[in-house]
Amino acid sequence: MTAANGRSVAARGDEIARTGADGPVVIADADAATRSLVAHALGRSGLRTVEVADSHGALAAARREHPAVVLLDIGLNDSSSYEVCRVLRHEFDEDLSIVFTSAVRVDPIDRTAGVMLGADDYIVKPFHVEELVARVRRLAARGRDARSARRNGRPLTGREVEILRLLAAGNKPSEIADLLFISRKTVSNHLQRLFTKLDVHSQTQAVAAAFRENLVESGPDRDDRGAHGTAARPT
Repeated sequence: MTAANGRSVAARGDEIARTGADGPVVIADADAATRSLVAHALGRSGLRTVEVADSHGALAAARREHPAVVLLDIGLNDSSSYEVCRVLRHEFDEDLSIVFTSAVRVDPIDRTAGVMLGADDYIVKPFHVEELVARVRRLAARGRDARSARRNGRPLTGREVEILRLLAAGNKPSEIADLLFISRKTVSNHLQRLFTKLDVHSQTQAVAAAFRENLVESGPDRDDRGAHGTAARPT
């Protein structure tokens, strides 16, 4: 990442954090029909989209738009999608959710490799459009909650917000670990940091603070019990 790119990304990120605006979903796929299908489905659910056909377009769109989510197909022809993921994670850190999609690399080891390299989720093709939309909406909501927390003076990370949201939905720490494909010890460490940042001493107090300070959203479309997708980025 060049210094100019870094300043541009940071400035755009500050603007979004200040206004609370959601960035679009970047759909990076070499297949035009797939891009159109996904864009139409996400658009119907109220999400803005940007379609690109290669890795250069994905990086340019991310730097220009500061998206909420990038759908990154493994089969991009001009560059390694794994390398694109690495660059995006380096430039945007936890402010951007990345989802790999693939019709070829569909084995469990492929999904594990994808999330270990920095993706937040991994969706195998062919997919059910409704499931893809639900998983993208979940990730977009996680970013929105994290920005809301920062505006309220709570510097929570996207992962901490996700755990707090799952806790508020009634999930036990062991269930959260299973849903996010992380260890129970990792969940415990995140909870301890949450307690410190929220100045509370228990899970019940943390959930109460989350709702009191609007750190997580509630509503009929935010039921997170067991709603997590197939894979999530380990921490």
